[in-house]
Amino acid sequence: MNEIENIKNKINTLQSEIKLLGDKKLRIDYAQLMKEPTPSLYPVSPRKKRNVAIAGVLGLFMFTVLAFFLEYIEKQKSTGK
Repeated sequence: MNEIENIKNKINTLQSEIKLLGDKKLRIDYAQLMKEPTPSLYPVSPRKKRNVAIAGVLGLFMFTVLAFFLEYIEKQKSTGK
């Protein structure tokens, strides 16, 4: 008996999921295209010079911080002995 009830519950769950998916499909079907897609008059492209400049500045900053950190570590080792 318990097994039959479990199967009935699963069937009801699956039927409600199917109904929910059907409702979602109907909402998608109502969607409509407002206007045809057109290419942009001003196409977007990567700003290579800006990207290289930012990478250079960030790289210099990171290596400067790393150099100070390594120097700090060395000083800590020498004062600890």
